[in-house]
Amino acid sequence: MKIIFLDIDGVLQPFENEDRFNHDLNETVELIKKRYNNDIYGKMDPYDVCAVYYDWDINAVRLLKECIQETGAEIAVSSGWRDFNDEERMRALFRIHGLDQYITAVLPKGRKEEAIKWYLKKNAAEIESYVVVDDYDMSSIFGTQMIRTRDRLTEENVQEIRNALRSDL
Repeated sequence: MKIIFLDIDGVLQPFENEDRFNHDLNETVELIKKRYNNDIYGKMDPYDVCAVYYDWDINAVRLLKECIQETGAEIAVSSGWRDFNDEERMRALFRIHGLDQYITAVLPKGRKEEAIKWYLKKNAAEIESYVVVDDYDMSSIFGTQMIRTRDRLTEENVQEIRNALRSDL
């Protein structure tokens, strides 16, 4: 399998995007609960639900989805959001943008570098290639498999992801 270790802030959610604060959070959560016929959204932090709904960059989401469909990669969520949302909740959040079907794992809580290394070691036999996509530079650990975004995923980043996923481990 091909894995994209995915961060959220600075990748899918640009730092300046805070449109959620211009809306009634509870009203939006109710809307999302009805839209997806799932009460889990009411049990989650409304800031997270509304951040995904209003603040994730639509172009970054589109680019990620296209890249995944083209490469056959799967997502392992490495974002700090996993410290506050278990796998079921992360899948629900990603469902808002139709990305839940691509999640293969939500890494355990803790330092993301260690969680990524643990996942790579645990699944070494199944992993064909991988890439770490994050706004935090971890190239000293992951070398050319690290793709650093600056504020959001761009077409240039996606090309780097495609290239990294083609390379042999």
